[in-house]
Amino acid sequence: MDFSGIVKAVEDFWGFVWPPIVCLAFLFGIVAFLAPHSFAAARRHFVEMRPSGPWEINFVKSLKRFGFDKLVPLIALFCLLFVLDVVGTMVVVVGMIVPPSITYNHEAWLIGHARDSDVQCLAVSYGEDLDFADLQRRIERSFSDAEEAHKDSPILALVRDWGKKDWQAQVAFYSCKFFVLCILVTTCVEITLTKVSLGGLLRSLGCLVLFSVAAGFFFFQIIYAKGERETYLVGAARAYTPSARISCDSTPADEKQTEYLKLVEGEQHKYGSRPKWWFAKETDADYFEWLRKEIKGQ
Repeated sequence: MDFSGIVKAVEDFWGFVWPPIVCLAFLFGIVAFLAPHSFAAARRHFVEMRPSGPWEINFVKSLKRFGFDKLVPLIALFCLLFVLDVVGTMVVVVGMIVPPSITYNHEAWLIGHARDSDVQCLAVSYGEDLDFADLQRRIERSFSDAEEAHKDSPILALVRDWGKKDWQAQVAFYSCKFFVLCILVTTCVEITLTKVSLGGLLRSLGCLVLFSVAAGFFFFQIIYAKGERETYLVGAARAYTPSARISCDSTPADEKQTEYLKLVEGEQHKYGSRPKWWFAKETDADYFEWLRKEIKGQ
């Protein structure tokens, strides 16, 4: 029997469940560590919660009379899955909003690697009057076309793998920013409700430093993963573009290569030989503009 479908379903379910569970564990841990009195009071209130009023008691009796109480485990499971989905989405979305945000200029990456043999072969093979923005679009299009015809290609698998690592690093980076925000909010609420000691402030400072260092680690991991994906993306486009293979095999420089080298000299004179292709900004203006349009229904 083929159990690959069952194994895949279990892997997908586990991949859906474990990130929000970890996020909830961190959230409860942060609150319990930074606001122990408030956390203990909330836990005590939750444990002692019982149907007390007449309406609540009659509602519970009605559920038992019609047998609806047997559906409580299914309803609880549905609510749990719903909460996990909301938590996982909320952590990523809020983390995207919290500064700083990272922006990328893939044209600048190509300019910095313009003299690499793979990039040069692709630029020459794609034709004349080609700038680096067009070159980036053509490379992406070549990769998409190759994916349809060569799904099992090792180099295409590497591009997908680094893209997956890039997204995983982004999720971890957004989560760290979200937890930094939670630490600040929890500390402010605890200061408002109770008198926080010096030890409490030091605990908050330690948590801030810990998650800030983790965010910095994932920040550079994102940049590294994106750079590796771009490298393998160029290699994949070269491997599955016949005209690029011909250009790479021809050793003498023709007119197209001369024009391309002139374009490279002009761009590198303008931006530098290794221009910076990623930037950290305080806020993501494009995201807020998209959010405004979504709210207004434009």
